[in-house]
Amino acid sequence: MTVAVLDEVILSLCSAHWLKVARVIADADRDPRLSQIDVEDRMDAVATRITALVNASKLEAVGHLEQWRFSEIRLAGAST
Repeated sequence: MTVAVLDEVILSLCSAHWLKVARVIADADRDPRLSQIDVEDRMDAVATRITALVNASKLEAVGHLEQWRFSEIRLAGAST
């Protein structure tokens, strides 16, 4: 499993609208493209990549990303 596949899945689930990080992680967890990642590690891997995508300015975030239910993300440069 490559970082590129993780990023592709995460970015495909995001939009211009704010979404809870927990929702994006849960949706990614069900994505068949990530089935090769051990189920116990999958959510943490997605959360780590979300933080990396925010740091790379590909996603915008509000709240503390470590608190999945209380933070939100959207595609960078999106305005609603």
